[in-house]
Amino acid sequence: MTRKTTQLLFEVNKSIGRIGIEATIKHLRKTDKATSNNIIDFVIEKVCEELGATRDILYEIEKTAIRKQTHQLTFYLLYKFAALSQGEIATIFGLSKAPINRRIKEVERYNANLKHEKKMIGVLSELEKEINAFIDKNI
Repeated sequence: MTRKTTQLLFEVNKSIGRIGIEATIKHLRKTDKATSNNIIDFVIEKVCEELGATRDILYEIEKTAIRKQTHQLTFYLLYKFAALSQGEIATIFGLSKAPINRRIKEVERYNANLKHEKKMIGVLSELEKEINAFIDKNI
């Protein structure tokens, strides 16, 4: 067992001793939901900030390059870091699973030999660092 796992089990055991198992489980679920919502908001904010877009672009119908890039990065990062299924992401944005799946696959297939995709790989790398730092700080 790692040190963090041992520490986690110790803290959970302490909590169960203080407030009981049901209350501990309820608290963990509540915290997990709040953390998930925080990650969702953080990812959307950072992607929009990085691409110079507003949150509204995620819900626009008009197909533009910036909308596509925003969708690609947002959907991919939510799938990777917020532990959301493609169906859950689709529900958040009022879409079917197909465009979510398509955009995630596009990011996974980025090619560093293509100029515009090379730029997006760099943006993605920076966003992943920021999200990892956010997770480390808040979880």
